[in-house]
Amino acid sequence: MTVTKCDIATLVQDAKLGRTDQLGSLLSLYQNYLNILASSQLDRRVRQRVNPSDVVQETMLAAHRDFAAFRGNSPAEFVSWLRQVLINVLHGIIDRHVKASKR
Repeated sequence: MTVTKCDIATLVQDAKLGRTDQLGSLLSLYQNYLNILASSQLDRRVRQRVNPSDVVQETMLAAHRDFAAFRGNSPAEFVSWLRQVLINVLHGIIDRHVKASKR
């Protein structure tokens, strides 16, 4: 199945209207993308403790929980926001796993 920008824009708008099933569909479209980003951002020290798929799962949960904070309307704005959620999750993981081991 091919998903177009129009389809994604519709999913974004439906999700903003409170349709959580559409939000789930929207997030699932970006799962592989997030996995690639998470894999490229985890260094060796963190990768020993955390799997990129765990980072993606935590990102998806955070995005679902915090979707009301998303202020954009376009697919590009959604992807940008989703990347920021991933960055915040990565910061939390680094705080928990790398900095904690230094104490």
